[in-house]
Amino acid sequence: MPGKISKCAARLAVPLTLVAACLGGSASLAFAEEADSTPGPPDLEAVPDGPRIDVADSSTRVLIAKVHLNVGSLRLEEGALVGNYALDVPLVPKKSEGGTLRLRFDTSLDLLLHEGGELRGTGYSFKEDKPPRTIIATIYPPENEVPKGRLDLEIDVGERVIEFETSYHVRQPGS
Repeated sequence: MPGKISKCAARLAVPLTLVAACLGGSASLAFAEEADSTPGPPDLEAVPDGPRIDVADSSTRVLIAKVHLNVGSLRLEEGALVGNYALDVPLVPKKSEGGTLRLRFDTSLDLLLHEGGELRGTGYSFKEDKPPRTIIATIYPPENEVPKGRLDLEIDVGERVIEFETSYHVRQPGS
């Protein structure tokens, strides 16, 4: 019976951490066995003044498993959009991971958001045994004046490339 409680607790660690992070709090979870603490979105209070790109949560299917992606807010830092990501695979929890991502671009952020374009970058998993992930993001500009557009993300996880279609919203400082 203790083994079943431990596995159940390990499966609850990720959702509880994400819920706490989304509510603005923190969760301190300690389990004796294989608990995986996949992070939630980055802490918005720690982001310096500047535009933020809020990325909507997304999900897709890989074979029979549903995969959820949470990116949260991206901030502009030295010619790149930087933030955290969390991949959640409820059917296979050991495949879930979180980390930081850095998407580089060679133009101004304003031009990128108004004309669209491709960003290439890297995701660095918080799990030490995971290699860096190649990430390709395609930004599509908004169809009208509302600062919300489409974002396609391709994440190479080694075994395959997982494709997500989501949306983004530009948030200016003070809004």
